[in-house]
Amino acid sequence: MSLDEAIETLKRELPGWWWKVGSCCVSDDACIAPDFNDPVHGERLKAELFPIVPGSELDAGFDVDMRPPGDAGGALMQAIADAQAYLKARSP
Repeated sequence: MSLDEAIETLKRELPGWWWKVGSCCVSDDACIAPDFNDPVHGERLKAELFPIVPGSELDAGFDVDMRPPGDAGGALMQAIADAQAYLKARSP
């Protein structure tokens, strides 16, 4: 999946989450987390996800280090999948 497609997936599946993606000669890296300061989604995210345990994935982010490099979109998709699995396991 292209990086642009992965970004659109994140916006659709986890609205209001921040993201960052990087690449080097060793790996593609992606990290996502809720943006509690988002002007549209921040209050909803706080209501749904608080309290946040310091250092947890919801605090520090869902971080993926995919080796070898060459699939930054895939790294972002893995971070999305990790976050969705965490949220599913967390819900009652």
